[in-house]
Amino acid sequence: MADQTIKINEGTGKGLHTWERLIGGVTLQDEIILQGEHNLPTYVIPFGASVATGNDHLLQIMAGSSLNVRIREIYLSQDTLATTANRDSIQVIRLTTAGTGGSAITPQKHDPADAASGATAQTLPSTKGTEGTTLIQFLLPMAQTAPFPGLVYQWQHTAFQKPLMIAAGTANGLAIKSLAAIAAATVRGYVIFDESSF
Repeated sequence: MADQTIKINEGTGKGLHTWERLIGGVTLQDEIILQGEHNLPTYVIPFGASVATGNDHLLQIMAGSSLNVRIREIYLSQDTLATTANRDSIQVIRLTTAGTGGSAITPQKHDPADAASGATAQTLPSTKGTEGTTLIQFLLPMAQTAPFPGLVYQWQHTAFQKPLMIAAGTANGLAIKSLAAIAAATVRGYVIFDESSF
């Protein structure tokens, strides 16, 4: 077995880079693919919030009017100690209206050459958006004493699933919701997403 090429029907002179191997007695060519750089504008929302009040929306992300949002990564960890060790139930839920009265966060561009994000974000809206379907639910331990390594949650999009989608439209969004009330504790995290017209 060796590095091989196989002709494509554009004509002579060009070929596909392949690797030949025998599967079930049949000689096959695996195509070699060199992946290019990700081309969609990508943004990060860093945030921190108190979890002292139950059922708060720690972070709200709303799509812009014309671009779809694909969530690629969610990261959340304890930031300050709790008065009493506990665990918080966290949900990632769809929103069908935007909340108001929170602290606005401007999504930051991975590439300075990209346009500003159409999506918007805020922490701890005083009037929460309308909640829809729960997409993710997990428990986040809250330590009372330091150090507290490993008390984190991370969700990442993989090639074997669709990302979490928010359709274009300013009434469409997601919230990270804290169900428990953990006195004195705060969390810190980030969400990474990209935007496109398709």
